[in-house]
Amino acid sequence: MSERGRVVLIFAAVGAAAAGGGYYFFKVYQPAQAKKAAQDEITAWEARWQKARDCLLGAKPASSKTSEALAMRELLPDPWQRDTCTPLISKLTRGDAPDTGIPGIEAAWVDLDKAAGKAASAFAVHISAPVLKADPLPGALDNLDAARARLRAAAGLPAAQASG
Repeated sequence: MSERGRVVLIFAAVGAAAAGGGYYFFKVYQPAQAKKAAQDEITAWEARWQKARDCLLGAKPASSKTSEALAMRELLPDPWQRDTCTPLISKLTRGDAPDTGIPGIEAAWVDLDKAAGKAASAFAVHISAPVLKADPLPGALDNLDAARARLRAAAGLPAAQASG
């Protein structure tokens, strides 16, 4: 093999290695890191949701379905301080967070934010009215649970265990 052929072969090998490294970085490593960051953000949000859920339903909910657990909690003879849950309910939206760049996860966050806003409004109605013919809070909480399940699925997280 001539000197020129060896030089071309070396440049071709280096170019192939660089192309392989670039492919790995941009098509494998970066998407995995973005997905991991999105999963970490979801986990942080779920910690806020768990605090609000514990406030609304108690540490050991009577049912795995949120609306049922809320109804059972309100049937208990010992009254609970509903107003202590207000700051926790107000923190259930995504808040300021960077875009993950993953369309499915971003769409699921939009759905969750809408459900969280409706749950907060329903909670305000729930605690302000003494008696309601149709309480919007149980349905809003169930919708929030469903949005959470869709968000977890979009991020590739396993289904969350329901407590109760």
